[in-house]
Amino acid sequence: MNVLFVDDRPDRLAATRNFVQDRAIPIAAAFALPEDVDAQLRRVSFDLVVAAVDAPDTDTAEAVRSLARDHPELGRLVLSKYPDIAGHVPSHLVVPHQFDVDLLRRSMWATLRWRDRLGTARLAEIVTAADNLPSLPEVYLRIQEELAGEDPTPARIGAIVEEDPGVAVRILKVVNSTLFGLRTEVGDVTQAVALLGINTVARLVLAAGMFQARTNLERWFLEQLWVESLEVATLARRIALYEDVGGSELEETQVAGLLHDIGKIVFFRNWPDDFRSIDPDDPDTSEVEIFGATHADIGAYLASLWALPTGVVQAVGYHHTPSAGRYGEVVSPTSMIHVARAFVDARYDDGQVALDELHVQAIGARRVEAWLETIADPAAA
Repeated sequence: MNVLFVDDRPDRLAATRNFVQDRAIPIAAAFALPEDVDAQLRRVSFDLVVAAVDAPDTDTAEAVRSLARDHPELGRLVLSKYPDIAGHVPSHLVVPHQFDVDLLRRSMWATLRWRDRLGTARLAEIVTAADNLPSLPEVYLRIQEELAGEDPTPARIGAIVEEDPGVAVRILKVVNSTLFGLRTEVGDVTQAVALLGINTVARLVLAAGMFQARTNLERWFLEQLWVESLEVATLARRIALYEDVGGSELEETQVAGLLHDIGKIVFFRNWPDDFRSIDPDDPDTSEVEIFGATHADIGAYLASLWALPTGVVQAVGYHHTPSAGRYGEVVSPTSMIHVARAFVDARYDDGQVALDELHVQAIGARRVEAWLETIADPAAA
């Protein structure tokens, strides 16, 4: 991957160069001040631009806006501590300046991975054309900054979340739902962090923030989508527990269930009339004809740009067609989201569930039958 780092502070640009070179990140990197970006682009074909933006009115911020307009095919990763910087510059992902090497590597590779996977789906162009994208919630970015510090604690994470009452209320509703199956009711976010862990709550914050409505019409749509997403996440968790899955894989299954339809938010917010014209009997084909990609494609592209775990990205991208994904022949969070989603679409009638037969054959038809029996049984909740 060819990556162009841009910064209007020469000292910090030099420090970034040293960081990238010292840690041997496997990329071809170039480094430029904002005024040198055009010259670099004439010499080299880049895949991603990583820009350090201190404020909306800086030269680097203007360079990012120009890149979004003139080079929409490029991924745009912004490093910033400025509050709500995502609302001022057209970035795909914002991370704090104090990034760690793993976060930087994951986020940089995201664009290339999904461009290669999707070929002609034109996701970069679609995302760039969308005026209203689901953006990383400010509270989520603040949590990431706290996690990058020396000693993040449940109390500090809880206090950050509770500064956004809407997100905090939704988090508590999710934590106290059947999704986690806790034996006692959780009364505040700090308690939730202590019980579930900082990373789990951080990703719940991300999911909750995606469903924050801006208009009355959007509120109805997002609430309906949220209810379905929570259903899918809960049923997929039940499958995971049946399979004795725990740890990070269980967390990825739950988070992927909550986020699997976020691509629909992009379609609804930006092209509502086109969204309403999607054929409900063959939505994937219809979405490709109308938009050039499916909602699963769009959702996975965003999830990858946000550097979510691979299991989440795969489940979001292949929840209708797991046989086409990286884990097409094995049981994974993608399998569980697929079966749970199909069961919800069939209105809980396991005799009407439409599944990816290639994937079912690969992981075992009897196993999938047992899953359907498990999630169809109310006593299993």
